[in-house]
Amino acid sequence: MYSAAKIAQNWMQILTQVHRYNRNLPALLEHAHVRLIEGNRLVLGVTTEFFREKITSADRAKFIEQAIYDLHEVKLRIDVRVVDSVIAPAEAAQTEAASVDDPLIAAGKELGGVVDE
Repeated sequence: MYSAAKIAQNWMQILTQVHRYNRNLPALLEHAHVRLIEGNRLVLGVTTEFFREKITSADRAKFIEQAIYDLHEVKLRIDVRVVDSVIAPAEAAQTEAASVDDPLIAAGKELGGVVDE
């Protein structure tokens, strides 16, 4: 299974790949941050509805999904959510790494649970 931490660590590479499909999309994605992976969905957090609408338009979402597949060979659907506070990708990676050490969280994830704030 692919982790949100890996996606967050490679976010700049994903933006570079997205640029090949749409030159304007990386600028929009600078306002989005990797939150978590729920099943086959990559959840991105943004602070406004404006950015959510722009990023989730059909063509743009497909470009992001294709860029992730090109780089990581994993098919993830994009789910963009408006959140109160956006966690930077580096912080998301640290949070995910810390949660792996917790046996209770690890057991919950094995049963299909999702860690969210």
